[in-house]
Amino acid sequence: MTNIGEVKKASEIGYVGNSAFIWSACPGCGTERWVYLRLKENLCRPCAAWTRTRKLFPITFSGQGTPHIGDIAVAKSLGYADRGLRYFVVCPSCHVGRWVKRNQINNVCIQCAHKCKGVQHPRYKPSYNKRGYVYVHISEDDPLFVMTNSNGLVREHRLVVARRLGRPLRTNEVVHHINGIKHDNRDTNLRLLLEKEHNSHLVLKETQVQICQLETRVTMLEADNALLRSQLGN
Repeated sequence: MTNIGEVKKASEIGYVGNSAFIWSACPGCGTERWVYLRLKENLCRPCAAWTRTRKLFPITFSGQGTPHIGDIAVAKSLGYADRGLRYFVVCPSCHVGRWVKRNQINNVCIQCAHKCKGVQHPRYKPSYNKRGYVYVHISEDDPLFVMTNSNGLVREHRLVVARRLGRPLRTNEVVHHINGIKHDNRDTNLRLLLEKEHNSHLVLKETQVQICQLETRVTMLEADNALLRSQLGN
């Protein structure tokens, strides 16, 4: 059995090299392990990480009394089994206070999460197809649910225009992205066209006009940038 304070070479304990190691106990948790002789008073890795965390996030709640929003407490002082920290936050949906981990600060509580569906769910992420279009979920009681596919998904740009018109879109109606960015589904960037119009020169001409406007804007910005540089140089 190895005793506290016993010193051995690295080769004697299965390590590489000729450095001296000492069997030492962590000052924080008391865990015994081999450490470099010059580091015998250092904390173990978990205790060192815990110390750094305590410096970054000082404890503001001891476990007694009434917590306030933003208070930080040790998990064990609140009755949790782990050694981490807990943050007191208020659910953005039901406004009930609770203790959460750091990665759950902006999430709704479990009760509210079960009630949320689709975009409202805290873990919701939009789906993209190979062409770059965004798909979203809508509930079955939505009047526009007829536009969904077999998975209950609908293209977001078509949904935005359908909500603007107040009716489902027909199969021969195409929603055109004015700036050409397929995931930019702002209402002002969407234009409803018939399929034959979308494939005509109208869309091409509109895109060419926008390209000319953007090129003019870039030229003006470059001129302003050159003027500012010359002024700073003087």
